[in-house]
Amino acid sequence: MKTFCRRWLDIGSGDLGKIYVEVIGCDGLPNKDMDLVKSGNKTDSFVSLVYEDVIAKTDIIDDCLSPRWLPWMQRAFIFRMMHTSSNLHIAVFDFDPGFADDHDICGKISIDLANLVSGTEYLLVSTAWTAWTYPNFAELFLRARSHFPVVSVKIAI
Repeated sequence: MKTFCRRWLDIGSGDLGKIYVEVIGCDGLPNKDMDLVKSGNKTDSFVSLVYEDVIAKTDIIDDCLSPRWLPWMQRAFIFRMMHTSSNLHIAVFDFDPGFADDHDICGKISIDLANLVSGTEYLLVSTAWTAWTYPNFAELFLRARSHFPVVSVKIAI
């Protein structure tokens, strides 16, 4: 999986295993930058991922309602696992520059990673939804894989 992307960010404090996540793209994001003064202004998309003790963000893609994060962009993360039952929380935002992180949310999902089989790669397509985008749903495309090291245990008899 590491061969698809050039920039992997290895984060977290766990030592139980690793979750590899690559954000590929989104389709059908709502336009959060509609402006009567600047015509043609569209959502400046980025994805925020929260897993256990860390937060990670992709690069920002300007003026696009169906963004694709390319292999040379920050889109790939290795989360170090502390608990096998932790969920991965993902939200898509419209970037708004300013003093505070007052970005507009486009959609969010939570993924239960407990059922991932170690070493198996998954292409996840999920509908990201918030009350603000209903009834239009945005789709989020991810590549994910978990890795648990083989542990050998010796028992003295």
